[in-house]
Amino acid sequence: MDAGAVGGCPKCKLELETGIKGYFRDPYTVADCLHTFCRSCLILFFRQGMRCCPTCDTRLGPDPFHTSISIHVREVMPDRTLQEIVHKIFPWMKVREEEEERSFYAQRGIDLKPEYATLEARRAHDGVDKVAGSSEKGGDAATAAAVGAMMSDQLDLHLDPDERPPHAHQRLPPLKNALLRISGRAKIVTLKKYLVMKLGLKDCSKSSIEITCNGDAIGDELSLTFILRTRWFSTNKVLALKYRLEEEENTK
Repeated sequence: MDAGAVGGCPKCKLELETGIKGYFRDPYTVADCLHTFCRSCLILFFRQGMRCCPTCDTRLGPDPFHTSISIHVREVMPDRTLQEIVHKIFPWMKVREEEEERSFYAQRGIDLKPEYATLEARRAHDGVDKVAGSSEKGGDAATAAAVGAMMSDQLDLHLDPDERPPHAHQRLPPLKNALLRISGRAKIVTLKKYLVMKLGLKDCSKSSIEITCNGDAIGDELSLTFILRTRWFSTNKVLALKYRLEEEENTK
């Protein structure tokens, strides 16, 4: 995969020592607009008193990194899929970041994060020192449990257009890639925004798109995990949803 395909953080425009552009450190995505940034870039931006997306000015709550009491959802979430892509393209960078973080903690007398503390204890018990030639392998083994925990809320989603909507004008084109791997915490409203962006529906807002499960329209506030548990009765573990334009008032 071309490193440029990752895009890179628009806030810091991080560039590696090799001159390669297109890199994120701990990417986080704004749920409303789907713009992605380095977590540290967002923290610095929010510390300046800003409560909006740095790219499109989408308004956010007072504490975007945590669940809002009013809307019961985190407005800024870790983009685990993108993080895994970055790690696959730049595995050496992942190892170096872990080493720099441990060194930072050690110099300041701060306790290691739980995942690093477990790794150090295991190395001390086994009597194995980390060397350059085995850094990548050791890092992968040490972070396997952490990655597994991070990916535990992911689910497979098949998102297709409704081929038989009540009215012909409600039909929409298919996505280039209909099978998605997505967090179960994602809301229907996020899928609608994704469809508007991917289908290039410039004259269409998210409110004019309807997403259905087993033929029934689904509310914007529902999460995919909730739908999978309460609306999806198939033995197939891949959640299948349909989308179409909302029926106009004068046709109801």
